[in-house]
Amino acid sequence: MNTPRPLYKLLQGEKSRVAELVTTTRQLRQLNRHLSAVLDQPMTDHCQVARYAAEELVIQVDSPVWASRLRYYIPTLLQELKKNIPALQGLKSIKIHVAPASPAPVEKPPATREISPAASQNIHAMAEGIEDPELREALHRLSRPRRTEDE
Repeated sequence: MNTPRPLYKLLQGEKSRVAELVTTTRQLRQLNRHLSAVLDQPMTDHCQVARYAAEELVIQVDSPVWASRLRYYIPTLLQELKKNIPALQGLKSIKIHVAPASPAPVEKPPATREISPAASQNIHAMAEGIEDPELREALHRLSRPRRTEDE
């Protein structure tokens, strides 16, 4: 019978797919820290390590402009990463992948709300019984049908 296992054991297990993901994430985070140490500040905002496999490191940038700038850093990056990270001694190439950042979602303007003719009449009738002139005028404005820009 299966018994519940603590989450930390699942995350650190040798054969677990989740453990592989956690390990890969930690490695990428470490590589990104080293990348940030080598590159200039504006560039680090636009570059991140996407993957490392065999002898190739892939760095993802968010535009062709940053890819072009990063190409000048490749020899320095190769040297610094191999020198500072023992696991990257076999690194032979760095590839650049351009993946534009997804645009921010466009907010839809709020839908115009219209009140029914019956509600409009009720609000208008209620406004007639209000003594406060400002409140009465506000209720009258509320009871008027709204006009669209086409009208």
